[in-house]
Amino acid sequence: MSNLCPECNSPISDGVPTCPNCGFPLAEGKTKQLKAEAVEEFEASPATVANDGDDNGDDKIEGASLDVPALSDGGAASSGQPESNSATEEKPVGFCPKCGNPVNADQAYCGNCGFKLIEKRQAVDEHKHLKKDISLKVPRLPKGALKIALAACAVAIVAIFVVPALTVSTDDLLMKGDFEGAYAKASGDKAKADILALNHIATLCPDVIDGLKDGDSFELRQAWYDPAECEIVLKVSGANSMGGTVSNYWYYTFDEDEGTFSLYTTVSDLEEEEIYEYADEWDEKLEKALNNVAKGDIGEIISDDELELPKGHIKAINALFEEDKLDDVALIDAATKLAPKGETDA
Repeated sequence: MSNLCPECNSPISDGVPTCPNCGFPLAEGKTKQLKAEAVEEFEASPATVANDGDDNGDDKIEGASLDVPALSDGGAASSGQPESNSATEEKPVGFCPKCGNPVNADQAYCGNCGFKLIEKRQAVDEHKHLKKDISLKVPRLPKGALKIALAACAVAIVAIFVVPALTVSTDDLLMKGDFEGAYAKASGDKAKADILALNHIATLCPDVIDGLKDGDSFELRQAWYDPAECEIVLKVSGANSMGGTVSNYWYYTFDEDEGTFSLYTTVSDLEEEEIYEYADEWDEKLEKALNNVAKGDIGEIISDDELELPKGHIKAINALFEEDKLDDVALIDAATKLAPKGETDA
């Protein structure tokens, strides 16, 4: 006997645990019997009684034309004639992904386990596009765009690296203690000679600082370099024991054997000292005589503006002192080969 789903009234077979149309769970006693429904429909339809009016007075009952099929358990009519089904029985098109029971194409739920098939098919349909080959169109760059981009990159590289290297001055390099770079960048013999002299001055200043009463008050005011005689004069100021600021000239001559400068003397002024024949001792007379000679040499050097080092070089030395980097300065290779003008290395 075929049953109807109590939820959606769809025909269902015996022994099916869930409705294949709506998935409603089925239990005995809750299904509707088709046969009982047909009987109820027949009892609710009254028969049509017709009197033919003959003398016999016999009543002729014409029953309503009712087709009440006797349904078997399989849902077929008991008349022996096969049930005419407008829609032929659909062949299974697949299987339930949960229990493997055959299912039809329009079946919403599995008749065996109640698994909801519609959502599963929709999920599969939604991802069908993933099986298709997807070809993305890569936009083409306009003609010449690559060349323009490469040119822009080249300009950026030049702006970042090349331009700063070209615009940096020798004084900037000296402020960093880069005497090698400053010497390489300097243009002209005099400029290069000044860099080498300044390299020597940077190595001499730590001794000058140690010779001051207050080393922290050190300040290089001016510097001169005579390439002909290979002599250096420094004008250094510092605080004295009384707290005042005094300036002294530090006079250096070149030691060709050592290849470095050595201190000849230091004087506070350039006035010639008077030598007293009877009052001064012999060593005092000698010292004054030597100082007077040195003062004369110093005066000649500082009077020549061509021999004075640029102000930027002086600032570089003071900057290195303030940053406590003077002790780190070493002579570059070219500075070790410095010699009086006109002389060559042995």
